[in-house]
Amino acid sequence: MLLWNMLKAFFAPEGKYPPAGLPSVASVSYLAITVFIVGKSLKRHRWYTTNEFYPVVRKQLTVLWIMEIIKIVFRWCTGHFSDLNSWLPLYFCSITLFAGVMAGWGKGFVRRIGLVFMMTGGMVGGALFLTYPSSSILLFPAFHYQCVHSFVYHGCMVYLSALAYRTEAITLHASDFKWYALYTGFFCALALGLNLSLGTNLMFISKPFKGTFLDWVYQLLGEGFYTTVLILMHIFGPFWSMLLIRNKSHLLDPPMQQICSEPLA
Repeated sequence: MLLWNMLKAFFAPEGKYPPAGLPSVASVSYLAITVFIVGKSLKRHRWYTTNEFYPVVRKQLTVLWIMEIIKIVFRWCTGHFSDLNSWLPLYFCSITLFAGVMAGWGKGFVRRIGLVFMMTGGMVGGALFLTYPSSSILLFPAFHYQCVHSFVYHGCMVYLSALAYRTEAITLHASDFKWYALYTGFFCALALGLNLSLGTNLMFISKPFKGTFLDWVYQLLGEGFYTTVLILMHIFGPFWSMLLIRNKSHLLDPPMQQICSEPLA
């Protein structure tokens, strides 16, 4: 009976229990656990090669898609079928699911597009979420599938992105911006079209997620200008910020390069 009650609480409908909130003990705890696991995993796999990287991508993407499908079914079963905002994977972080498939199973330029987004948008989106997890934790209690899913998913985004750099899956160049802009711009255009025709708020480009720091930005800029600024941020910000970090620091270098870059005593 106890196990059954715990399971019901774990998949409780939105609003049945008070949300964990932000900031909270739950958000800090989730962050600490996620950072610890990602750090330990990267240390354990620090000598992985490129050929060992792709099976990891395929395994993790399989798990992440299963978790995403469970999330979608949960939202359908709790009365949100018509609310596309709550289950359609069409947000900046969600499109890493498609990029991961392209990186893990694609070939040629298809694989490169997936890797470019994973190593830029995936890293920035995952890291920003972990430091400011403004989604499920504002809607559900700490012990809930949606919250667990959110931190597992974004932790995997950071891990796979860092592992791609460490294994030198590709070397990121300024010329790769065309692939990043093409991929991100396609999903921004798709989301904006659905938002305008269906009244949704996919990619959060029409209005911010309620209760986040972007509320004041929306109030300051107004709807039209806010949408323009958000789309431009999606298309330009993550790629160029990660390329700058990659070129100016050794943080994401393969382990042997990190050793060689250390100053001699």
